[in-house]
Amino acid sequence: MFSDSATDGKRWPGMALRIGVCCALLLVGMLAYLYYPAGDLATFRDADGYLFGRDFANLYAGACAVLDGAAVEELYQPKAYQLWMEQLYDGWYPPHSWSYPPSWLTLIWPACLTDYATAFLLYMTVTALLFVAALRLYAPSNAVTLVLLFSAPAVMSLWAGHNGFLTAALLLAALHWREAHPWRTALCLCVLTIKPHLGLLIPILFMMEGRWALIAKVALCIAGWVMISGLWFGWQAWAEYLTITAGQQMDVLQHWTGPFLAMMVSPYALARQMAWATPWPMLLQVLCSAALLVWYVRLLRRGDREQNTLATAAFAVMIFPYMFAYDALPLLAAALIATQRFVRCVPIVLLAIAEVLLCLQLVGVVTGLSTVGGLRLDVMGCVGALLLVVVVPLALQQREKV
Repeated sequence: MFSDSATDGKRWPGMALRIGVCCALLLVGMLAYLYYPAGDLATFRDADGYLFGRDFANLYAGACAVLDGAAVEELYQPKAYQLWMEQLYDGWYPPHSWSYPPSWLTLIWPACLTDYATAFLLYMTVTALLFVAALRLYAPSNAVTLVLLFSAPAVMSLWAGHNGFLTAALLLAALHWREAHPWRTALCLCVLTIKPHLGLLIPILFMMEGRWALIAKVALCIAGWVMISGLWFGWQAWAEYLTITAGQQMDVLQHWTGPFLAMMVSPYALARQMAWATPWPMLLQVLCSAALLVWYVRLLRRGDREQNTLATAAFAVMIFPYMFAYDALPLLAAALIATQRFVRCVPIVLLAIAEVLLCLQLVGVVTGLSTVGGLRLDVMGCVGALLLVVVVPLALQQREKV
């Protein structure tokens, strides 16, 4: 639907492609030189004591808790969860928190059937392949696929051991299938509830497109998944998730600094990185979210399916404050697809600048540097993500005039 002719790939903007590939090579070399030699491959840990694929340590701990027969509700209790991680990982471990719904455990528990390193490599490989499969539904050129796989959000997802590949695949596939395969869309959106804020715009899209039956199918799938997990793990786990996790994430959002804050891409994070006092960061996020929401609804009123799809994938990333660079894969994918057949200058220049800024953010996160020669690396990702949000509707609008 998005790229029907064999000549589309040849019209791919050369400048953005070259910058994307150069940034990819830079990132691969940087990670190989700076990150892995600083750790210990024998213990699969980095220099800070984290297991490689930092957030995957949470998924693995949750999976092992299920197989061990532990009370799942204790995953949501900070002290009990920290003790479990230290027991599982043989001694002191950097502080972590379990923030996923109990339903996620019904899918990831087999991870503990093997050792951590094998499980991590399998998880990242499978989710990356799912991302490529979802991306190919949009018939992008090979250049687009290559740049996305080696982009800063993709490398950040691998470095952090996060589910960025999976959530991007779920969102992109759900949007593509919403007409022809509604049950597939419902299942994808059901699993996307592991990162529910990425789906905040979905109800608006479906309502404005009149897809009421699809809304019912999604609700049915989610209710079924909640029921299965509640019967499996007990309803106390859901009670703990709903009462404790939200408060924990708000505390993290408001007070955590360091690499955690440097990985974020929301307007809220930008204000915090610039040391704005409370409540100005949240006020900036509210204003930006309101503006993006108005812009999004105006785009939907045009009734163009392609535009609705790409705008939803892009705007979903920036509408909520709790967003990270690895969550930005759908945003970058939408920008690359929107500009794939585009030959005018402005969107391509903005896209290229955004790619560079996201790469600079990754350099800062991995190396621990906040500034280089007076250049603030910690704000680069936020600015780059905001530029990408502008690229998508701008490219689609100008393509209509070509």
